[in-house]
Formats: sequence, structure tokens, C-alpha cells
Amino acid sequence: MKTTGHVVIILLLVPVFHFCDENRNHHFIDYMEDLIEEDPAKALEVLTSDYPQEEFDLDFYMHNLLYKLKSKDKNDVDISEDTIIMLAGTYFKEKRMKEKTALAYYYSARVFLEKKNFEKSMVYLLKAEDCLTKTTNPDNILMGLIFYYQGYLFVEQANYDKAIQCYLSSAHFFQKARDARNENYADIALASIYLLINDFKNALYHSSKTLQFARKNHDSLCLSESLKRTGSIYKHTESPQVAKLLFLEALTIRTSVEDMILKCLFLSETYLALDQPDSAVYYISLFQDDINGCKDFIIKAKYYEYLEQQFQLWGDDTSALSNARLVHLYLDSAMMGAKNNSITEMTEKYHAAKNQLLPQLLTIQHGVLIILIMLLFLMAVLLFLTTVFESKRKKKTWVIVERQEIDLPHNKEKVRDILYQRFEIAKKLVLIQSNPGNNDRKLISKINEIFYGSNDLNYNWDEFYTLFNEFNNNMSIKLGQSYSQLTPEEVHLCCLIKSGYTTKNICAILNYAPITIRMRETNIRKKLGISGKGSLISFLEDLCNNHA
Repeated sequence: MKTTGHVVIILLLVPVFHFCDENRNHHFIDYMEDLIEEDPAKALEVLTSDYPQEEFDLDFYMHNLLYKLKSKDKNDVDISEDTIIMLAGTYFKEKRMKEKTALAYYYSARVFLEKKNFEKSMVYLLKAEDCLTKTTNPDNILMGLIFYYQGYLFVEQANYDKAIQCYLSSAHFFQKARDARNENYADIALASIYLLINDFKNALYHSSKTLQFARKNHDSLCLSESLKRTGSIYKHTESPQVAKLLFLEALTIRTSVEDMILKCLFLSETYLALDQPDSAVYYISLFQDDINGCKDFIIKAKYYEYLEQQFQLWGDDTSALSNARLVHLYLDSAMMGAKNNSITEMTEKYHAAKNQLLPQLLTIQHGVLIILIMLLFLMAVLLFLTTVFESKRKKKTWVIVERQEIDLPHNKEKVRDILYQRFEIAKKLVLIQSNPGNNDRKLISKINEIFYGSNDLNYNWDEFYTLFNEFNNNMSIKLGQSYSQLTPEEVHLCCLIKSGYTTKNICAILNYAPITIRMRETNIRKKLGISGKGSLISFLEDLCNNHA
């Protein structure tokens, strides 16, 4: 029983330990991502240390491999032997980790580039570009690097038009990422290409930008390259004196042996243009012992081409011919990789193969489009039906309203008759209530006369005014005398208000709308000189009391 319990406990603990181990690996990966950006040298030291990698899973191993190349690249360490990075690209692609797949493809291209296998290098660069464009927020720096090295490969094939397009795209992405240093290198490349095709205006523009950046940021490597490019431009634009100063400044910055040989070569050519052969011979001889160890065949070809031209000027045809043979030898060696790797043809094949998938993608897109059209059609039908039903409902409502409007005059006539009867009774009741304590026989006689009087409206108004003035100090008469601007209807309204009738009753009596009553009240207030806050009923009561 105890043994069974121990087995159960172990089985339960295994997933826990596995989870902890995976969690530890993920923390290490996140830590390395930050460390590579902050301190690439320390990151490379950590990644190249002897880790017990058998304890880590495949995911950790692939991340470790990818970050190792990234840290090497940032530290300018050779990555040509890290061919296993191609496995990382396949792994991340299966995991659908697009950004890391693109990064792995990019470094695979760099490895093939170092090995001068331009065709495979371009294939991986195109794969990296496709993969990165499918991400939600593509890494602008990585995209800039991809286009930068595509431009480099097109330069190797002497396809300068496409190289310029790639370098301009590269500078655009570096600018979006606010990576001024890499943008500067793209400008250096553009200046070099424009110089090759004798477009000195654009060459000088990009070269001046790089020179300004290098001086401002004290970047010696960039400054050396910018000075060399700018000097070459002035050398070709018949400004050898300016070119000489730039080459001399560039020569003070120590770089690789190949680069120093090239600077001396340019400087020697410049001194010849200035008709100073002694200085030209001095600078071309500075690195004479190092030319054999130079690995750049183009630089070697330039060096021996220069010597060939000099021997021809001196009349030494044998030495000139010997140097000419060396020029052809090194040019053939430099172009050997290019002859076997037609980047333009390969790029066209890549895009052609990619375009074969377009019909399938278009079929899918058409299916999605048809579904969207059907949904829009259904929505339009529903909207139309809703509009029709709403229109019918409104039509029914309008019919009901019209019927009510047809019956309204008849109904109003009935209401007016009823209110008129109520008005007659209310008028008589008001007169009775106006002086309830008065038992004068004359008053009782008048009341009896009103109750049994004629139904004629004018007659009733006269009777009303007779009683009203008797109990309100002749207010209607004094209103007409003191305020002659009041119309008879306005006097009627004042008397009705003083008698305590509501607006509703007054509307029925005078057969006016409420808004008409309010407008007339406003006119009365103006004619009587009542301010905005004054009360009309108070004014009328004061009028009666003041004329007692």
C-alpha cells in the first residue's frame, strides 16, 4: 500500500517539475532577449558558456542558437560556420512563430553570404521578407537589414537599379525604426552605387549625409568610409585638392588592411591628378608588402590596374602586361561566384514559384468575398423589409391622425357649446361670489335677471360688464379711458383674468388658442407698462383699489 502511494506521489510531482523546468527556460529566454539589446558582449559571453544543454528542451536549444547568432552579429563576430541556424528556421516555422522564423531565415542568408553562395542567400532573404510581412507589427530594423543585404547581392551582380531600390527601402525602414546608424550605412551604400553609375549629384547628397552623421556621433568606422566615398566623388568631379584632404583624413583612421590599401590607392591616384608623382609613389608603396595577403580580389585588381597604368606611362610594356594579367586573374576570381549565381534570374524564379500559389489564394479570397456579398445582400433585404413594415405602420398612424383631424371640428363645436354653457353658469357664480356678504335687494334682483336673461352673447357681455363694474369700481370703463390703446378684446381678456378665469376657460370663451391668449397677454403687459417680473393680476387689482 505504501509503495502504491509513493508511485502516485511521484507521478503527480513529475508534471510539476516539468512545468517548473519549462518556466525556468522561458525566463532565461526573456532575459536573453533584453540582455542582447542592452549588453551584446555580455549576452555573447553567457550564450557561449558551457551550459548543460542536455537538461534543456528543443525549444530552448533553438532559441539559444538564434540569440547566439544575434549576439555574434552585434559583436561583429564571424557567423559563417553556424550553418545549423537553418534548422532553427524550420523549427520556428512549424511552431508558427513568424518573427523568429524571419530572424532565423535572415541569419541563414547571412551565413550563405559569408560563404559566397549568393543564390541561397537571396532565397533565405526573400523567405525572411515574406515571413516578416505577414506579422502584425513587423520589425522595421530587421526589414531594413533584409533589404540592405538584398541590395548588397544585387551590387555583386552589377544590377545597380535593383540595388538602389533595395537600399532606398532599407533606409526607409531604418528611418521608421529611428535607427540612425543603420540608416547611415544604407546612405553609404547608396553613395557608392551612385558613384559607380556616375550619378555624382545623388552620390554627393548621400555621402554628405553620412559624413555629417559620422562627425556628429564620433563614429570612426563610419567616418572612414564616408571620407573615402566623398573623396572619390570629388576625385571624379575634377576637385582633386578637396579629394586629397578627405583621403588624408581617412588615412588617419586605422581600419582593415584591405581598406587602408584602397585609401592609399585612391590617394595615389589623386596625387597623380595633382601632378605630384613622388607623393603618388610614396602612398602606393605603403602597403606593397600587404597586397598579397589581401583577401578582397576587387581591391587587388584595382591595385594592379593602377600599376599597369603607371608602367604604361613609364614605357615599361613588359611590367604593364604582367600587371594586366594579374588584373584579369583577380577579376575572374571575384566574378566566379557571380557567374555561378545569377541573383536576378533566381529572384524571378522565386517570385514565379510564389505566383503559382496565387490561384489557390484567389480561390479562397473569392469564397470569402462571395460569403461577404451574401451577408450584405441578406442585410439589405432585412433593411428593406424593416423599412416596408415601418412605412405601413406610419401609414396606419397617419390614417388614424387624419380621421381624428376630420372629427376634430365637430368635436370642438361640441366642446365649445358645453364650455359656453359652463361659462354662463361660471360667470353668474363669480358675480354671486364677488360680494358674498352683500344682501342688497338690488344685487339679488340683478342676479335673478342674469339667471333668467337672454342667451345673446353681446347681451351677456353687457350684463357681465354691468355687474363686473359694479363690484370692481368700473374697472372696464377706466381701462378704456386710461389705456385707450387697448382693444375691446384685450379689455375682455383683462376682465376675465380679474374675474379668476383660467386660461383654459378663457380659450373656450373667446374661441382662441392658448398661444393666442399668451401673445395677447404679452401685448397687454406692454401697453400697460408692466415690467418683465410684474404680475398682470396684481396690476388690475391695484387699478381697482386706487380708483375706489
